[in-house]
Order: sequence, then structure tokens, then C-alpha cells
Amino acid sequence: MNERELHKLSRLAEIASLYYERGFSQSEISEKLCISRSRISRLLQEAIDRGVVEINVHYSLERHYELELQLKERLRLRQARVLNNRGKTAEGIQSGVSSLAADYLQLFIRPDRIIGLSWGKLLSGAIELMEFPSPVSCRFVQLDGSEPLCGLPCADESPAAQLASRSGGTAHLLEVPPFLPDAVARAAYFSEEGNAVVRNMQRYCDLAVMCLEPIELFPGEQNRSPYLSETCLCEAIGLKALGTYGGRFLGREGQELDCAWNRAFTGAALRDIRQAEEIVCLASGRRQVPLLRAALSAGLVDTLITDGTTAARLLRPNDTTAGPD
Repeated sequence: MNERELHKLSRLAEIASLYYERGFSQSEISEKLCISRSRISRLLQEAIDRGVVEINVHYSLERHYELELQLKERLRLRQARVLNNRGKTAEGIQSGVSSLAADYLQLFIRPDRIIGLSWGKLLSGAIELMEFPSPVSCRFVQLDGSEPLCGLPCADESPAAQLASRSGGTAHLLEVPPFLPDAVARAAYFSEEGNAVVRNMQRYCDLAVMCLEPIELFPGEQNRSPYLSETCLCEAIGLKALGTYGGRFLGREGQELDCAWNRAFTGAALRDIRQAEEIVCLASGRRQVPLLRAALSAGLVDTLITDGTTAARLLRPNDTTAGPD
């Protein structure tokens, strides 16, 4: 490096120091050094380009407030919570979204309220983070069947049962198989007193908490509910299902598909979920974006809790592909 180049770098460092370290404005530097303000601006940019100045932005906030504002304004959401996921691992993002959900949902758990819940890992993670210093006489009703479509069925581990156990409230689940093709048998089950009470609670939730299951993430038969047969799943795929919302297969416009599974599914009807005072959706991962868009277009989301990457993808109007997580 020759003397002229060293002199240039020294000059850039001097100007950068005045601006970034000593707090001089560009106008003050211009007056001090008798250089035009426009040239000062160009020299500051050159200092960055040549590595004289390095700018590091440290994101310490848990939430991404700018994305939250954009989601509310552009998608007309009632509320949004977006995790600032910079520097986080995939596992950290999932747990971070669950943490945001726990903080938000706990505000609604009050005596005599009815909270409707769907199956989902994000929700289960949120429930594990909730703490209740004293019992809360809240009622928790499972919206989408007595067992999950993915994973091993276990009604005792339903979100409704989990949250009731932690809070001191009560859990309410239908004592009905999730898939019941026989209309007469279905009507008989629903007429039983206990099931009739649960069905009524599903229609009048103060809050409905929903999770998504994209079609690409449905596991093989061995890790899927035995009620969801390969035939039913293939039919839904053939009808271009994006996945399930509240246990029901949705199409690209957010419509409930006319398929065998949806016709015989015993979980809450989407029209009943829409009657909730607020519908909160938990979503994280790029594969969930198309299904999330469909749910939004169908009026099935009032409040969204997600991560920054998913939110940014959702806000791109021409982004129609899910892509890798």
C-alpha cells in the first residue's frame, strides 16, 4: 500500500471517527473540515465499503415489532406477535414462538371462560411454559377430536387436558372417535348428554387456539392416527389439500374440501370456530405459509403468533411456494 493510499484511509478513519464515535453530524463535519456535505456522505459510505467502519446491529429484543405492525396493517389482524429469530436455531425458534404464545394466551385464562384448543406442538410447548400461582376455574375444550392426526393418539395428553392440569381448570373432550362415517352412529354419539355439552362449548368459545398441519408434513401410516387412512389422505392430496386446520383439510382458497375425511370428522365445524370471540393461530415454518394464507383468506385467524422468517414470507405477495424450513 503506497503513501497516498494510506493517507486516504487515514482520512476516511478520521471522518468516520467524528461521525460514529464523537457524535458530529455530517453538517458539522463538513464545516469543520471545509468539505461539502454531499462529499462527507460519500466518504462515510466509502469507509464502510472499504472496511474502515464495521457496523454490527445487536438484536436484543425478543419480538419483531415492525413485522407485527405490518402483519396487522396488511392482513387486518387484530393482534400479532412475531419472534425476532435472528441468530436462533430451528429449535430455538420453535421454543421462542411457544414462549410468545404462552405469554399471550395466559392473559385470557380467567374464571368461567371457555378456551377451545387444537392439537399442535407449538401449543403444547406454550402450555409447558405457563405457570399459575393459584387454580383458575377455566374450561378447556378440545376442538379437533379426541386424538391428534399425527403422532400416537393419547387423549390424556390433549392440550385441553394438559392446560386443565396446569391451571386447575377442567378439560372437556368428545367421547367420540375422530372419524365416524356412519351418519346415524355420529348423530347418536352427539346426542349423548356429555357430548352434547362439549359440542355446545365448542360453539361458544371465548378464545379458539389453532395450529396448522401442512400436507407435506403428514407422516407415514405408522406415525399417523389409525383413523386417517391412506385412502382418505390420498383423496385429500388429490383435491389439492394444503393441510389441516382444526383437523379439517383446507383447499387453496381456505375452503373446507368435500372429501371423505371432512364429511366424517367429528371435531368442531369451522363455522363454529369462526364464532369464537377471538381465533389465535400459532404457526412457524415456511411450509406452513400457504396453509396459513388459506386460513387467513377464510376468516379463520384474528391473531397470529409466529416467527420473523414465517412472517416475512407471509408478507410477500408473490410467494406461493412453501420452500424448505
